[in-house]
Amino acid sequence: KNQARMLRYEQDLTVADVSLPLNIDFDGWMTWEAGCYLSVEQSCRRKLESLLDKIMGLPQGSRKCDHMSLYRSRKYPWHEFRAAVKRIKHDTNTQRWGSVEGVSIRLKIMQDAYEDCIVLAGK
Repeated sequence: KNQARMLRYEQDLTVADVSLPLNIDFDGWMTWEAGCYLSVEQSCRRKLESLLDKIMGLPQGSRKCDHMSLYRSRKYPWHEFRAAVKRIKHDTNTQRWGSVEGVSIRLKIMQDAYEDCIVLAGK
């Protein structure tokens, strides 16, 4: 938690800066079986990754912004969960995927309360 609290967002005031709010478009399901993950459209991935590059103090490593998790198996019987995921994906396969508006950059430690998140940018 102490390491997370040291992270900072480097504000960039250049013309090329990606500012908030940011529209994030989706283009389908990821192929992973472990849950329902919406695939972020390619140009939006680049915008999200440029925001991620401005967070100072993150450990080095993979910084992919390629999906949004909707449902993940958490202590749920695997065979039942997997069947439910297949039904969800099948029943929504012909839908338009839409988008969400990103209005802030927040950091929360897994299983901590949402009220304890750190707001790095936005409201």
